[in-house]
Amino acid sequence: MKKILLSATALTLLFASCKKDDDKGAGNSWTLNGTNYGVSTTQRTATSLTATSGGTSTVMFMFDALPTTSGTYVIGGTGANSMDILASTLNGTTPSLYSNTSVTANATVTVNGGKITINTPEIWVEGMSDDSVKFSANVIEN
Repeated sequence: MKKILLSATALTLLFASCKKDDDKGAGNSWTLNGTNYGVSTTQRTATSLTATSGGTSTVMFMFDALPTTSGTYVIGGTGANSMDILASTLNGTTPSLYSNTSVTANATVTVNGGKITINTPEIWVEGMSDDSVKFSANVIEN
């Protein structure tokens, strides 16, 4: 059931419209399984920041509440200073979905002028088909 929910969420994000990128800052990207994805758009909700690369790849950072101050967040943790990651790519018509289901690590979240930057270390994320790949990010909200 969790995998179905994650799939539906990722597909929704993959095809959702996002705001236009005005600032493609240096290092504004994430890496999944050795492929680097540059951020083209970002979108925020009350509990998440989503970055999209060219409409075919998406990463969502999910929080209890979107950060308003800088700090360290535990990937895979629980409580106020925790976050989860959901990454998706589209290869033709086949989506690949990955999440931090069994990983805990620290991410640095910076809030500057109301904009969020998320920097994660390289971690392992698990795919829907139980494969694991490396993920890292330096995503800057635009």
